Amino acid sequence: VVSGWKINGFVKYSSGIPLTITGAAGSLGTIGYAQWANSVSGVSPYLVTSPGDVTLNSSKYLNAAAFTTSTGFNFGNLNNNLSWVRGFWYKEENLTAGRVFRLTEQVKFDLSVDAANPFNFHRWNNPNTSLTSGQFGIVSSVVNSRTLQVNAAIRF
Repeated sequence: VVSGWKINGFVKYSSGIPLTITGAAGSLGTIGYAQWANSVSGVSPYLVTSPGDVTLNSSKYLNAAAFTTSTGFNFGNLNNNLSWVRGFWYKEENLTAGRVFRLTEQVKFDLSVDAANPFNFHRWNNPNTSLTSGQFGIVSSVVNSRTLQVNAAIRF
C-alpha cells in the first residue's frame, strides 16, 4: 500500500512578455503596415502595478495618457516589443501523482494524474493594447484554470 507511489512536478516563473502598443490612427494600416503608438515622456505606462489590484473587465492596467496615436504616414516612436512595458508575470505550476500496481510478476499497472495549475490560482492574461480601442489597458481574461488528466498504462 505504501510503496510504488510517485510524485513529481515543476514550476516555471518568468517576467511578463513585452507588449506592443498599437495606435493606428494614420494611413499606414490601409497599405498593410502596422502602426505603433508614440510614447509620452515622463508618464508611467502603468496605472496598476500589482495583479491583486486588478478587477477583471473594469480595472485599467495600462495608462492611456502615456501614449498617443500616430498619424499620417509614420510608424510611431515605439517599436513592436517594448521591454519597459510588460504584461503580468508568467507563473505556472504542474504536478503529477500516481502509483504503480504490480498485477503479476511481470505485469504492472501504472496510474497517474497530471494537474496543470493544481492550486487553481487565477492569473491575468495581458491587457488590451490597442490605443484606439475603448478597452485599452483593460484585462478581460484569465489564464487557464486547473486542468486534470488521468493516465493509465499496462507495462509488461
